[in-house]
Amino acid sequence: MRSIFFFTLLLPIFNSINAQFSKVMDINPHPGQNSEVKFITTFLNTLYFSARDTANNEEIWVSDGSLQGTSILNDFNPNGPSYPRNLTVVDSLLYVVINNNSIYFSNGDSLFTEVKNSQGFPFGLIEHKGLIYFANSSSLNSLGYELYKIEYDSAILVSDINPNGDSSGELESLSGKVRAISKGNYLYFVADDGIDGFQIWATDGTQLSTQKITTIPNQTQPYIGEDLTILDSFILFTADSEHLWALNTINNSVQMISSASSRILCEFNNKIYFTKNNSELWSTNGSILGTNFESNIAPNECIEFNNSLFCSHLFSDLISIDTSSNIQTVATINPAVFTSANIREFTTLNNKLYFFADDGITDELWFTDGITTQKIENQISSNTHPLDFDISKLITFNNELYFYAEFTENDGELWRYNPYLDSTSTSITFETSYDKLSIYPNPSSDIITISNKNNRYDFFDISSLNGKIILKGELDSNIHINTLNQGFYVVTLYENKSPSKSFKILKK
Repeated sequence: MRSIFFFTLLLPIFNSINAQFSKVMDINPHPGQNSEVKFITTFLNTLYFSARDTANNEEIWVSDGSLQGTSILNDFNPNGPSYPRNLTVVDSLLYVVINNNSIYFSNGDSLFTEVKNSQGFPFGLIEHKGLIYFANSSSLNSLGYELYKIEYDSAILVSDINPNGDSSGELESLSGKVRAISKGNYLYFVADDGIDGFQIWATDGTQLSTQKITTIPNQTQPYIGEDLTILDSFILFTADSEHLWALNTINNSVQMISSASSRILCEFNNKIYFTKNNSELWSTNGSILGTNFESNIAPNECIEFNNSLFCSHLFSDLISIDTSSNIQTVATINPAVFTSANIREFTTLNNKLYFFADDGITDELWFTDGITTQKIENQISSNTHPLDFDISKLITFNNELYFYAEFTENDGELWRYNPYLDSTSTSITFETSYDKLSIYPNPSSDIITISNKNNRYDFFDISSLNGKIILKGELDSNIHINTLNQGFYVVTLYENKSPSKSFKILKK
């Protein structure tokens, strides 16, 4: 029996901070209607998403985060909604399902091309080795749901797995998860050949290679494979009443890891962590001998952060688990007994862990660095309702957080949060025994002032984050940045014409 050290340390939650939230655009200004932003995808340093406005119904939109840079990209159906979904990026192309009956692709502009032979009801788009795979009940044949792939601009049938009916109709689950995963030369996916029920299959994209890997009994219900997870040479998944199984992709052998009801959490410390019977935490390396009890707890959502595993636990606790299985309580979000804080949507940005949670007062955005945990006041409404669906997931983009939320009832829009504008300090100060240098205000929309004690610096340049120099000149006390676009830049100061000190600024 392993020695498990469990201790609880309640850390204080400091006062909430005022936040810089801003609505990207009032896409649907009609009273009592939401824009229903969803399927947010980053492509070519731009956000692509589905949204509903009052004129064009549900179409594809794009945004660079600014009001001026947010607009409808393509009105596929001038007479009604186009219902774009499954936005998927592969290499330099964006793929999207339109009107639930065909796939289109674009290089990022408003010109979309329909994928030939993709008509029907395609869904479950997933990338494997540079190609898009998907399930489709094609309108061009009577094969039912089968697995297809896109080569060039055409959809090609990979294999007719079930000649007598649907085989790949469960490639995408009701919760929107794709029951397929790419590993090495093979795509592993869920299919039913009409003989053994829903099983794990594998293909390299050719009909000859497509084969059934598992024959787990009693697979009459399509619960298998919704949590396909890769660990080294193993693929772990739950099947037959949520038992945990491991597939060895080297020899395609399968073994049961846990006969109890199990739920996969995530990978951490070269192990997969999972719960048993919603009461115990276990870990596994993919083998029975490498499966071990960790603790009498059952975390919910988890993420690796700062070399530890951070999880929501019980009703209101945020906990961390280190590589030695030591567990501590980082914060108790809602102190009320048996009241859930609904901690969810973990996202990391600049050494902080962000998440939504409800402390019993408001449902807000929070962050922690592992020591300090704070609620971020939105300053817009006393009643915040980030929706607990895929459309509300936190998206990191250009060092900011984006999410869909209803800050007032029936007013759902795309919002952004800038973590750099929350500090009460509006300057940066460097100080040594022989020099003091202050830069303020930061952020700024017009001018930054540099207090250059001893006049040690004579030149400056301002460059983008990718190193391209945009401004340069002799250093005066004021640098005019009004011509710069919004975003982050690096200012470099020169001493005797040699680079000496650099720092980041934010142009509002």
